[in-house]
Amino acid sequence: MKIRFFSVQCSVFLIGLSLCSFTSVYANNADGFLDELDLVVEQGQVDKFEELIHFESLVDDVLLRMKSIPYSTRKALGKGFLSNTKNAAKTLLDSFAGGDVKRLRLQTSGNISKALYRIGFGDQGYSYIEWIIKPNHNSRHLQIVDYYSYTLGKSWSDMIREFFAFSQVGSSNFEELFLVFSGQRNTINEMTKKMTDYLRTKNPEPFLTAYENASEEVRSNDFMVDFYFRVASEVADENQYRRALEVVAKYKSDDPKYAFILMDHYFYLEQFDKAIQALDSFEATLGIEDSAIALLKGNTQSVAGSYEAALSSYSKAKSIEPTLEDIYWGEVNIYVVKEDYKSLVALFAHMESAFGYLFSREDFLSEPYYEGFVQSPEFAAWL
Repeated sequence: MKIRFFSVQCSVFLIGLSLCSFTSVYANNADGFLDELDLVVEQGQVDKFEELIHFESLVDDVLLRMKSIPYSTRKALGKGFLSNTKNAAKTLLDSFAGGDVKRLRLQTSGNISKALYRIGFGDQGYSYIEWIIKPNHNSRHLQIVDYYSYTLGKSWSDMIREFFAFSQVGSSNFEELFLVFSGQRNTINEMTKKMTDYLRTKNPEPFLTAYENASEEVRSNDFMVDFYFRVASEVADENQYRRALEVVAKYKSDDPKYAFILMDHYFYLEQFDKAIQALDSFEATLGIEDSAIALLKGNTQSVAGSYEAALSSYSKAKSIEPTLEDIYWGEVNIYVVKEDYKSLVALFAHMESAFGYLFSREDFLSEPYYEGFVQSPEFAAWL
């Protein structure tokens, strides 16, 4: 059975794909600010993106909460940690490249707005992030001050703090971490070196090997589980990805914040009921009904052979977002398997009208998957 199933391998924005702050001409207008942000991301305007970034002020905001650390050390650490703003900006923008970015929700309370986004990556699935926006204290402009990754159930500032905390293992004081990021010292511990080497070279193998051979204390660390999953997800190796899923399941199976990641794990194990439960749990955490979640439910139910349930999920997905084409290809698979060629022809006709497809006999004659369809009277009457 040919199923266009969409994995939930997610592009997770951790250290090196850091949060950025955008100023906007739309002072105190979150909707207009986001319109501008959408345009910059959609058009891949690297120079514009770079101009709008203020990493240092954001890192300062995080470090200022660490009151036990001398201010001068915090200040220097922030600058050292984010010394290459241009490359960081380009990396973040590149992470959206080719993705289908859709704003799902904008909530405003007082002077703080929260904007929920879904980024679709085709066969690689979806990522959900929420930008936290408020006015800059020193100007009338808006800026993003934090973001929340629904994939990992953490904010950017939480990730930064976890990284700092982990990197202090085996060190005498926080200033040693500053020496690493300012280039005055190579490393604090071996795993910190492997992480920073990966962020610099983008070669995942040394870090992945080091993690898989690390102590249980290191492997079970919250930050390390997240970072390992992120790196493994970026490797074009399904076996590596499945090993990463097993790690998340081992240490995070009882944490509902990881439900979206674990959905893939259960799917690979053919535990389809658990996969659906994970999606239900994630949707409850998200706090909004989204067509992509309904689509993933439908794909899972279709693979499980629960075709009527799958059609119901696809119908729900279309009611939320009728322009999401992948929903219709899910229905195509079901009608082919059920040999419901009357419904299949009607669906293809709708797809031609709605999405501009122009199907021909050759499209189907060359595909063994459609052999039964091309031999049907419905096909003969249609093309």
